[in-house]
Formats: sequence, structure tokens, C-alpha cells
Amino acid sequence: MSLFSDALLNEGLCLSITKDAALEGENPPEERTPPEITIYPSGEVQPGAELICFVNNFYPPFINVSWTKNDHPVSLSRYYPNQDQTFYQFSFLTFTPSKGGIYSCTLEHSALETPKTRIWEPDVAVNDPGPGPVIVCGVGVAVVFLGLAAGVFFL
Repeated sequence: MSLFSDALLNEGLCLSITKDAALEGENPPEERTPPEITIYPSGEVQPGAELICFVNNFYPPFINVSWTKNDHPVSLSRYYPNQDQTFYQFSFLTFTPSKGGIYSCTLEHSALETPKTRIWEPDVAVNDPGPGPVIVCGVGVAVVFLGLAAGVFFL
């Protein structure tokens, strides 16, 4: 009978361990993968250009991406799946470059202890025509008025 009572005791223990394992299998601790972030212009830097903030290889998919221009918030976007069960996201910001403009893409994710930020500044001078076109236009208007005055005089 000792063998039978020992079997009953082990059966209870086995059922308890199986129940605990099943609960753990239903709610495994979630692995978190920190994202990689890159910021770059979509093409030539000019008025109406787009900056792209590319966030890659993150899990879980819940992420907050935000844009700032000179520390003022401006936009947001959506994520997509990768083949390896992580996610990626392209976030776009349409902008007009200005002197001293500082653009940043900041993301918050559960795998990061603190938000991650990438900063981009235009590395080309913004096309400022300066006073040249205004001077040429002024000289042209003056010549037209002198021509009109000379025409009236000779008439």
C-alpha cells in the first residue's frame, strides 16, 4: 500500500507542477527589444522637404515617436512588422529649412530607460538671395520712369 499512497502523493505534486507551468506558459515575461533610431532628409534640403525618422527592430510595438522643431512639438506616425517579429516605423516631417533650425525625433519605448532623441540640423546654408534682386528691380523701375519722362519730354 505504500507504493499506492506514494503514487497518489506524486500525482498531486505532478498536477500542481503542471498547473503552475501552464499558467507560466500563458503569461511568459515579455521580451523587450530596444529600438534603433536614425534621422535623415528624404532628398535635397529645400522648402517643403521631408525629414525621416526611421525607428527599427523594436518590440513590443507600443512606441511613441514625436518631432520637435526648436523644442516645439510638431507630428507623429504608425509602426509596421519586420520578418523577425520586431517592428519598424517611418515618421515623416515636412519642413522648410531655416537658419538655426534644429529638428529632433524623440522616441519612448518600454525597452528604454529614458527617451532616445536624434537631432538634425541643416548643414547647408539656406538660399538667401540677399539685397541683389531688390536693387536690380529698383534700378529697372527707375530706368522705366526715366524712359517715360524722356518720352513725355520729347513729345
